[in-house]
Amino acid sequence: MTQKKHPLVFGMRSLWPGQLVRVEMHQTRTGGDLSHIRPGRTHLNQFLIGGPGWREQLEEDIDRASELNYRHAYSARRWTRKRKSEAQKIRRAGPVDPWKRDRAEGPLREGVLTANKVHFEGDTPGFPSVEKEDAFRRAAMKFLVDQFGESCVAAWSDSDEEAFHIHFVVAPWVVSESKQAGKQRRLEPSSIPVVKSYEAGHDIAAEYFKSAGLVRGEKRAQARRDAFAAEAESELPRENVPCHEWRADEAVRLYEKRKKAARAWQQARRKGAAAKQTQERVERMEAEARKARAETAAQARRDRQEREARAAEIAEREAALVDREEAAKSKEADLTRREKMMIEGANKFMEFGDAIRAAATKLGLGDHPIVAGGMRALQGMRDLVVADKKKDKAAR
Repeated sequence: MTQKKHPLVFGMRSLWPGQLVRVEMHQTRTGGDLSHIRPGRTHLNQFLIGGPGWREQLEEDIDRASELNYRHAYSARRWTRKRKSEAQKIRRAGPVDPWKRDRAEGPLREGVLTANKVHFEGDTPGFPSVEKEDAFRRAAMKFLVDQFGESCVAAWSDSDEEAFHIHFVVAPWVVSESKQAGKQRRLEPSSIPVVKSYEAGHDIAAEYFKSAGLVRGEKRAQARRDAFAAEAESELPRENVPCHEWRADEAVRLYEKRKKAARAWQQARRKGAAAKQTQERVERMEAEARKARAETAAQARRDRQEREARAAEIAEREAALVDREEAAKSKEADLTRREKMMIEGANKFMEFGDAIRAAATKLGLGDHPIVAGGMRALQGMRDLVVADKKKDKAAR
């Protein structure tokens, strides 16, 4: 399977001498946005051209060029051209910046060379390959030396950011000499072909980095020209955004994304809490309903048991009453039977008594105390039987 080739990323921006401090702060990691820096790899950063004092050296070189240009211009007007008034005007003006005054952008250039971070990874994703970084470094050195020469005053590689890359600073000095101004040394970026034509610069750079496995990026400028030639629509030129601005925008975007995620999480949490409360309320209501049903069923069981107990008690009482009535009836029948038997026996006994009294009278013993007592007892018994018959008749 053929490995995908990534495009070379080559960019440059204009720079004023006053901005060199910010460039050096980024190089030394002493200021600016350091949120994307991995301090554990900063020791791997190294100079390829120049050294730690490159900014002071360049500023001193610019000051010296201003002074020498001033002296040469004064000397040429005063002694070569013999124009004293013009020479006096130059003296009054003093040294001037060694570049065109009407420049809308800085005379220096800061550049960066890099590629997609995946290009620098080794066999293990996420870990850089030393061989690929060395190949890229060699290609960059050849490109900088061939295309910028001594104009490249500083270049260094950064290994402590997301993707390996190389920064470089260019001071394109051009020396000219004339009778009017003498020898002049000025900064002219257009004197370097790679800087003069951005598109041609990409073509040139791509040739140097073929050995590092990179290709030229998409030719958008050519595509726009072709589209305009064909009277078709084309995309606007892509604006080059500095890394610190991109990181700031990315930080804002990530902050908004995190804020949106936090809001969504809060909403989901509130919804979850509301759903939980609703579920708890439903479960509580169901538990209360189950409890009410259980209490109702228990009360119904208690009522049923009470009814059954009362019914059993009533039945028991009724049965006891029946038993008592039957016992009373049985007792009454027994008493009646006994009374009848007693009456029958009393009647027989009274008949027997009458026979005894008749016999005693016949024998002349009617007035004997024993016979008289027996007769009185028999008479009492007779009276009792008669009274009981009357009572029974009255009850009927």
